[in-house]
Amino acid sequence: NPSIDVLLCPGRYHAVEGAVHGAATLAFLERLRVDWAILGASGLLEEGPVDALIESGEVYAAMARRAARRMVVADASKFGRAFPAAWASWDDIDILVTDRAPPAHLATALEDAGVTVMLAPRLRSVEGGL
Repeated sequence: NPSIDVLLCPGRYHAVEGAVHGAATLAFLERLRVDWAILGASGLLEEGPVDALIESGEVYAAMARRAARRMVVADASKFGRAFPAAWASWDDIDILVTDRAPPAHLATALEDAGVTVMLAPRLRSVEGGL
């Protein structure tokens, strides 16, 4: 579609993650201002979202700083999983989209921080597809 304008972020490409990171990525993101940052996480702790890769955590943190609102999208398998890159506290997040209600201790932390929890329907597998 010729009406779609694609803006690519520079940086060092991490093939396993399908993402870029590094100084060029962070410098690029610091020049942007967006309405929403929609972010993933390797783990969801009472303190906030975390990532397995420190470099990804740095990128998520930069994206979150430059957004007016922040949404984390992560399935229930991430509840309670700890990783080294803590990139935000729940006070910094507006919405968590997940597929099951969080366990009580996490739900309390989210409520205390004012995070809206939205439950997304689970997709069913149809002959090898989604």
